[in-house]
Amino acid sequence: MDISSMHKETGAYWDEIAHTYWPHGECGEAESIAFLQSGGNYLLQTEQQILGDLKPWCKRAIHLQCSGGNDALSLLRQGAAEVVGVDISERLLAVARRKTEALGAAATWYCADILQTPDVLNGTADLVYTGNGALC
Repeated sequence: MDISSMHKETGAYWDEIAHTYWPHGECGEAESIAFLQSGGNYLLQTEQQILGDLKPWCKRAIHLQCSGGNDALSLLRQGAAEVVGVDISERLLAVARRKTEALGAAATWYCADILQTPDVLNGTADLVYTGNGALC
């Protein structure tokens, strides 16, 4: 099997199991939206401390493997002017898009393998974030 086929298969699998990330459906999304609206931040305390205030220097943060958008939207709480999320699952990105709309957030979402991100993003980020799930 070639690498492109493997990546497509991986994306299809993530679409299938997306419900395990959002087991409570719209209720879980509503809770996430309310948490973010109240100033909540899904980044780990250590991440928040290391990143500090992004406002002085981060015009665009790109979050690779962004899932349903909680961490990416939390980067806005850290001071990023705009966030871009990239994930392989369209179903998880649909969750992120609904949150963005509800929050009126400065966020854009791309469905892509992180090894083949859209060329339009090349050289546009002040911060590239991948999150604690990718660093295990």
